[in-house]
Order: sequence, then structure tokens, then C-alpha cells
Amino acid sequence: MKPVALDKMESDALIRLVPENDIQIARHAMRLLQERHAKTRCVTREFSTDDEPGFSHAMLRTVWMDHATGEMTAKNSSSALGGMIFALTSVEEKYPGDRRERERFSKYGVPSISWQIRFAAEDFDALSVPTLLEILKVKPSPIVRLALASACQRLTVEQRKPIVLTLLAHEEDKDDANLPLMDWYAAEPIVAADVAWAAEALAACKIPKVSEYIARRMSEK
Repeated sequence: MKPVALDKMESDALIRLVPENDIQIARHAMRLLQERHAKTRCVTREFSTDDEPGFSHAMLRTVWMDHATGEMTAKNSSSALGGMIFALTSVEEKYPGDRRERERFSKYGVPSISWQIRFAAEDFDALSVPTLLEILKVKPSPIVRLALASACQRLTVEQRKPIVLTLLAHEEDKDDANLPLMDWYAAEPIVAADVAWAAEALAACKIPKVSEYIARRMSEK
């Protein structure tokens, strides 16, 4: 096989190699793109369960590449997350009883959504509150909920209210090592600023540790 001189290729051509099955070529292309800090176009594709390798490491690589090349804008981030949400909601419908496909999505699709949220949170302008709420509607995994709770730190008090309220309703998170505290860190500024919301959150909260913190914070007023 004839060697390929990737360093002589244009950025657009390198971008097409990021989802390449040959991991060595993909990594080399990613490194060159990051060094150039390419401003050519968004590398993120619209993912679906029909897209091979939709639930593969290529999904993660394209998310990382968006961030590395400075293309993580609000529009691109929302578009990418929209495709991932579609995949999340359709995997059960398209692959009923297919344990292998569900495990594949859990391994690659869920971390991709989590990374997309984290990277978007690094740039406030790339965060889309409606998109984050859409993610919560499809019952995301604890990994994604943790990323959402963390992203709330970059949102205003008003913006984070519906997100935090939904996170507090996940009773299954009560024994998690990280989520109760991250949920509280997201909720505390709202509790301090809005007593009425705090009372609503206390009534709806299914996580005992957070309920305790909310009640304690309200009593300090």
C-alpha cells in the first residue's frame, strides 16, 4: 500500500479522514487539524442508527475534533446533539431486543453526548438550553445527567431552573457518588435567589441529600 502524506493534504480532506476506520490515520489527521486549528467547516455529522459506524469511536472522534478546531458553535452543537438525541430515542425502536446494539450505543453514543455537552459548556455561546431540555426528556444515562448538572454552572439562574428541577426528580441518583452534590451545586444559586422556586424544588426533589441542603439553605434566609 502506497504511503499517504497526510501533512500535505488540505484541511477539508483531513476532516473526512477523522471517522476513518484506520485509527492511526484518523489520529494523525486529528493531530494535524488541531495543530492547524482549522477553520474550514464543522466536522460533526448528523448521526443516526443507519449510519455505520454511527455507534462507534468515530462518533467520539468527530465531537473531539469539533472542539479542537474551534467549530463548537451553538448552531453546530445543537445540530450534533439533535442527531445524537434521535439515535438515543430510536435505538430501542430500530433494534428491539438487540443487546449488542444497545451496548454499542452505551459505549460510544452516551459518552459522545456527554462530551458534546461538556465542550459546549466551555463556551457559553455554544450552550442551547432547549437542546439540553430535549436531552432530559429522553431519560439520559447518569453520565449524561452529570454532564448536564455540570453545564448548569455556566447558565444563568433563570436558564438553569427547568433543567435542575428535572434533574432533582431522578430518585435513582440518590446513592450516586457524584450526582447529588453536582445537582446541589447547580441548584444552590437558584435557592438563594428564588424562595418560591426553592419551595417547588423541595417538594419535587427525590434525592434526600439535596432536599436536606435545600431546606437548610432556605432556613438561613
